[in-house]
Amino acid sequence: MNSLYTLGVRQTNSIQADLERLRNGDTSAALLGQISASLAAMGRTVDDYDSMAKREIIKAKQEKAMMRVQKFRSDYAELRTQFEKIKGERETASRSELFSASSSSTVPLSPAHGDSRRRFLTGQQPSSEVSESPFRGPTPLPQSSLREDYALREHSFIHNTDARLDDFLAQGRAVLDDLVDQRTVLKGTQKRLLDAANTLGLSRDVIGWIERRSTQDMYIFLAGSDYAIESDDEDERWGYASEEEDDSESDIIDDHRQGDSDSVDFHSIEEDSYPPSPGLALHTMTGPGDPIFGDEARIDMGELDLHDPPPPGPPSRQTIYITDEDVHIRFIGFETVTIRHFLWRMACVLTFGILGLLGHWFPRLWLRWVAKEKAFKDMEHGFVVIEVDTLSRPPSRTNGDANIGILEHLLVVDYRYARFALDPRTGLFNIVRNWRDPSWTGIQSVSNGLTQSEEEQRLALFGPNVIDIEGKSTVSLLIDEVIHPFYVFQIASIILWSLDDYYYYAFCIALISAISITTTLIETKKTISRMREMSRFSCPVNVFTDGIWKRRESTDLVPGDIVNLMDPPLAVFPADIFLLSGDTIVNESMLTGESVPVSKVPIRDEDIALWKEAIDVSSDVSKSFLYAGTRVIRVRGALTADGSSGAPALGLVVRTGFNTTKGALVRSMLFPKPIGFKFYRDSIRFILVLAGLAGLGFCASAVQFVRLGIKWHTIMLRALDLITVVVPPALPATLSIGTSFAIGRLRKLGIFCISPSRVNVGGRVNVCCFDKTGTLTEDGLDILGVRALERNAHRFGELIEDVHDLPSSRDKANFLHALATCHSLKMVDGNIIGDPLDVKMFDFTKWTLEEGHVAGTGVVKSRIGGARPAALVQTVVRPPGTAQFRVEDALRGSSKHAHFLELGVIRTFEFVSALRRMSVIVKRLKSSSMEIYVKGAPEVMGEICEPDSFPDDYDDLLSYYTKRGYRVIAMAGKSLEGLSWLKAQKMKREHAESGLKFLGLIIFENKLKPGTTPAIQSLRAAHLMCRMITGDNPLTAVSVARECGLVNQAAHIFSPVFVRGKYGYYVLILEVV
Repeated sequence: MNSLYTLGVRQTNSIQADLERLRNGDTSAALLGQISASLAAMGRTVDDYDSMAKREIIKAKQEKAMMRVQKFRSDYAELRTQFEKIKGERETASRSELFSASSSSTVPLSPAHGDSRRRFLTGQQPSSEVSESPFRGPTPLPQSSLREDYALREHSFIHNTDARLDDFLAQGRAVLDDLVDQRTVLKGTQKRLLDAANTLGLSRDVIGWIERRSTQDMYIFLAGSDYAIESDDEDERWGYASEEEDDSESDIIDDHRQGDSDSVDFHSIEEDSYPPSPGLALHTMTGPGDPIFGDEARIDMGELDLHDPPPPGPPSRQTIYITDEDVHIRFIGFETVTIRHFLWRMACVLTFGILGLLGHWFPRLWLRWVAKEKAFKDMEHGFVVIEVDTLSRPPSRTNGDANIGILEHLLVVDYRYARFALDPRTGLFNIVRNWRDPSWTGIQSVSNGLTQSEEEQRLALFGPNVIDIEGKSTVSLLIDEVIHPFYVFQIASIILWSLDDYYYYAFCIALISAISITTTLIETKKTISRMREMSRFSCPVNVFTDGIWKRRESTDLVPGDIVNLMDPPLAVFPADIFLLSGDTIVNESMLTGESVPVSKVPIRDEDIALWKEAIDVSSDVSKSFLYAGTRVIRVRGALTADGSSGAPALGLVVRTGFNTTKGALVRSMLFPKPIGFKFYRDSIRFILVLAGLAGLGFCASAVQFVRLGIKWHTIMLRALDLITVVVPPALPATLSIGTSFAIGRLRKLGIFCISPSRVNVGGRVNVCCFDKTGTLTEDGLDILGVRALERNAHRFGELIEDVHDLPSSRDKANFLHALATCHSLKMVDGNIIGDPLDVKMFDFTKWTLEEGHVAGTGVVKSRIGGARPAALVQTVVRPPGTAQFRVEDALRGSSKHAHFLELGVIRTFEFVSALRRMSVIVKRLKSSSMEIYVKGAPEVMGEICEPDSFPDDYDDLLSYYTKRGYRVIAMAGKSLEGLSWLKAQKMKREHAESGLKFLGLIIFENKLKPGTTPAIQSLRAAHLMCRMITGDNPLTAVSVARECGLVNQAAHIFSPVFVRGKYGYYVLILEVV
């Protein structure tokens, strides 16, 4: 907004200077056009500044900006008035000069003046027609004998033409001014991006590429501007050819050069990857009713497609972004050349296997020798090399619009338990996990399930619904361990020492290495076996197939199956499932670590449509998403009018096997994201330096031994022995033994590690971060009491520790109703389950809770004599000592039931961490209004409550409790008269959570766990920094940190506070906590 203000000031000054030039006699058409264009640009600037000023959040800044807008508009009006006035004066002066010249001068005024004079003198009819405007048709010249009249019309024609040309020039200059402004904005954006890139640590090559691309854009802008001025009717595009690539961009753009090539760019293949092996090719029959690829079949494109599309031709390279693992993987197609492969094998034999080892350690060497790059769709006997890309290259575009038709065969590749299918339209791979059925448009479209043939097709494509880890055999693990470069060097050293009669040391090193390899082998096998036991799961399920229910194993489930979630009873969900009907309560601690049960509701049609367009589960869809591996607490079918369970709870299978969220979690443990650990880089550099020194020593010793005439056998033995002295062969064995001991100690504590190298990473940890609630403090909270309002005194009342001590005024009754209803509690087997904070709050009220009934527990007679169910409510609460209400008693109109109190929760807005609050819409029995109650952090109540509803001592009381470590929750509410059930279901959250009245505070005691303080002391004694991460009040966090020893009791802690200043600006003040 400041840039727009500065631009407006510059434009005002520029127009004033141009007007001054116009007054001084510079009446050129160029100056007039420039002023017109400047006025038009200034008008747009003022409009933009006005729009931004209206969106300003801070009121003081908004008022100041609006004053500037008024000043700009007045200046704009005055400048335009001055311009029109000067133009009018110029036209008047020109006309006067014309008349004076025509009456005194005999010089023709125009090229046609002589002819016109002859016509007027002879009295002939004019033979031509004159047009007053270049945009109007010619009009006959009126009969006139006055020479001045004709001259005036001719002057009018010239003046109109000149004015319209000025308008054209003004419009062109306005367009160019807009382009200049846009370039200025883009230039500033580019500078900020480069600053951010420098902060994030991007390489100089990437930053240089961005700068070069911006330079190209500048030249394009200048060329386009020149073209816009000079061209009239041609319709050309601005841009540049995609083939014009800078050499320095080759590392990035080479990813998109897709096509047949005899030379392969191997710069990005990982050094520690294994030699490529043929991928898995699975031929799958697909039918017309089950399109595998369609408009919906796609991969995640994100916002990384920064380059031009690849040149035409079959693609041989592709980059895909995997969302759940947050990595980019790169596909490169190769085809083995028979003659090269034969020569490679011969060379391996001639070098006694040394070349084969080098090919294993350096895959690019193997590829360069035996293979050439080949397009995916053209490979007959080829393979695909897949690598994890840590440079975040742009994903390749794979969407296509062509009709796929019927596929006879489908090529798929399995990589790290993720399956990719080749799209024949584009010749690129799609990740099967992101497949969506085009027919999933709503609940009705998926309720019929699949046919037997469709299930067989999908089972062949997606594979069985099982998370089965295929562990390597003992021989494979042993070979992988033995052919490691360090162990190969160790074996060579042992052979060398044996030839030098150094048997004892060689035997010790061999024994240590054997023990290390065996220990690592055993630990790896145990860990993989345990992970297989934890991840593998199957159970019997009922599936709706071909119009009937069939019992089968969960391993045969495929996306699109309709399953019965109640018969047989499920303890764990076997796949990722959408809840179609009924409701469930699940424990998602396996995924989130939170032991709080979560309620699930049936999915809506719009959520199914949203799922089709999304890559992962959004917050709206997650309310109906049953994750594989989560434990079932309760499953209940759809409710009938009398509150009983009618139709069974049904679900739609959407993901199976390793494609589920549980499968992604297992994959992340098996294949952790590569990290750059400085310890390993420094170790390799150290070894290379030692190897270089050993090489120099080897050469110097060999030369000296030759001079002395020593035999070649002795020379080689002593020189190679020097290398074993400089580069210690026992180093990897020693490190492996230490790591094995560490893994053993961890296993005794119930901690399992499948990657021994991660133990060293754990040893480098220097900061430990903890959550507060449930980690440092107890899971459950105890209520210290509540503080209601005294409306008359406009202050808080006394702390109430028992609900019976709460006075029976209207405001305090609303506070009690909020305590009893504003929660997400459920009733399972007579026990209330839910968030511990909600449980404690409801227990404080001593009310009773019922769930899943129709309001009034029955049906209500309609006027036409039929029966209709009353409005369905989620939860019903009643005060203590109240029996269940019967509608029949109320219909009799008995006065003894007039005092009956029953509150039903009509709708719940779940807790959102970003908003830091939740809310409910409550209906009181036999009431014409509904109430809305909100529970949340005290800091957010100021945004949604009326300012005059807060007591005068609100900030003081809040500070008092938070400084002492208590957790404080605020309550607010309002009443809406005449709100119907249907309107309540359609009400937006923003409307519900606005214009509220503050009701009171709930004070919770948050006690530390017994082991918190000793654990913090142990970590601090080990010189590890400890930090707390919490969403609670900062003062509460400081109190808990001091209590557990995170900070010193006497330490000064400063809390930032923003205070409104004298002129409306906010001032930052640091308060000592």
